[in-house]
Amino acid sequence: MALKDIEDELDQEILKLYESIRHFGSFEGHDEEVILLDYLITTKQLLLINAKNDMEYFHRKSKIEAIVEGRPAKNIT
Repeated sequence: MALKDIEDELDQEILKLYESIRHFGSFEGHDEEVILLDYLITTKQLLLINAKNDMEYFHRKSKIEAIVEGRPAKNIT
């Protein structure tokens, strides 16, 4: 599967999940859906950073080590 196909599928899933959450009218009781939407949006943002810049920039901007190591969010900018 090509990266463009993955991005298109990701866009579709983000929109589908967003519409589903919006339909609920409230975030209460839908924590998993909101968290999944956040992860999908973050993945999309990382793909965009990667597509527009070189790997060194991506590595620096994504703070991927901090995410993998589970550092507190205050250390991730």
